[in-house]
Amino acid sequence: MGAGDAENRQQAERDAAADDRATAAERGAGSIVAAPLRAGDTTIGVVGASATGGAFRAADLKVVTAIAALAGPAIGRALAAGTGR
Repeated sequence: MGAGDAENRQQAERDAAADDRATAAERGAGSIVAAPLRAGDTTIGVVGASATGGAFRAADLKVVTAIAALAGPAIGRALAAGTGR
């Protein structure tokens, strides 16, 4: 997990407190799902969610991954338009 997932892949963690990659804030969550935001071949961020009331399911990870797949290219285009590239 952490601020910049070095593995660059979607993840679900049932026990964030036990994950040594988790930030202090993430350790306070019961479970976390996260997926990289990509614009082309470049990772520009991470989208995710945390919960204290139970573990996320595989379906939850699919939803977060789908959101990231749609948002990444759109954010990349907006960033490029803002810089005049």
